[in-house]
Amino acid sequence: MNNEHQIIFIISNEPWGNMWFSKQHYAFELSKLGNEVYFINPTSKWRLRSLFSFNVHIKQESKNLYILSYKNNFPQYLFTKFFTFLNDTLNFRKIYKSINTTNKNIIWWKFEPYRFIKTKINKHQKTIYHLVDPYNFLWQDKYQVKNADLIVCTNPKYSELYIKKYPQSNLIDIPHGISDDEFTCDLAKVESIKKLFGNFLILIGSISKDLNIDLLEFLAENNIKLVILGTETHNHEKWLKTTNHKNIEYLGQVHAKEIKNYIAASCAGLIAYNFKNYVDENSRTPLKIINYLAQKKPIITSLKTTLHLLENNCIYNAFSKDKYLDLSSQALNNKLDVNNQLVEDFLNEHKYPKLINKIFNHLA
Repeated sequence: MNNEHQIIFIISNEPWGNMWFSKQHYAFELSKLGNEVYFINPTSKWRLRSLFSFNVHIKQESKNLYILSYKNNFPQYLFTKFFTFLNDTLNFRKIYKSINTTNKNIIWWKFEPYRFIKTKINKHQKTIYHLVDPYNFLWQDKYQVKNADLIVCTNPKYSELYIKKYPQSNLIDIPHGISDDEFTCDLAKVESIKKLFGNFLILIGSISKDLNIDLLEFLAENNIKLVILGTETHNHEKWLKTTNHKNIEYLGQVHAKEIKNYIAASCAGLIAYNFKNYVDENSRTPLKIINYLAQKKPIITSLKTTLHLLENNCIYNAFSKDKYLDLSSQALNNKLDVNNQLVEDFLNEHKYPKLINKIFNHLA
């Protein structure tokens, strides 16, 4: 299948906004390649008036990229399977009515399993099920696998799991990607950030229940300056107390295209999940690691990653508070090495056009 001039629907469980995850990056990169891309936002909370909602709202974000929003007509917390399939049927009609898709190649690119479960409409359509998280415990997952022309896994652990369970599947391992845009910073902004915060370590990503708040507080108490960027998805008193510490600057959401300037101004990037997540069985490589690497920053992580080649060459494991503090202190004093050539070689293999080309080749 040719990867140009197609209609691509990106199905995301995270809305279009300042924070970008894999879904937003793929939508943007695919649109740059000349595809007509529709990023489909997650549905808002069901209300009674949603029964009569038959409109689709489409907003043009940039050339070839559109943000599409709609509402489910029926509440899926009641008669879950029946209303899920019914909503899918109605939402297909809404979308096809709003967009001229006649006899065009269409790709349904799904980053979550909850919607558009049955997408086999005609020979012009293909379906990609892109697993940035494992969904094998959900009832929708088996339908998505069955109807997918290609399964894309960001972690070898996921592909092992799915190949074992669905041996006939067309499956490929594709790690997280990096955009060429991420390598070019605004030097004036970088200097301004350095002047504002001094020497600091940066943490980007969602403020979720997996975030090790005790660790962040421990670092701050030991004179480690932290700058944190991200959306709060798990708000509680301990987190609010932590953000008030003099050594912690929580800036909330910063636009995805600005994050690179903050990373460039920092001394190191942090992955600070709860320590129980470091075991190999749960190893994964968050997108933020790629963002840190693009700025050639050392990375301190409480999570076992799949990037063994980069361990102790720019990625440093810390599975205890004391080890994490030691590495953080070294980073603030520029004593953590980064093998620039190794990082460059790694990133060259992870640029989005190259990854997208691999995906389309397998889809064909």
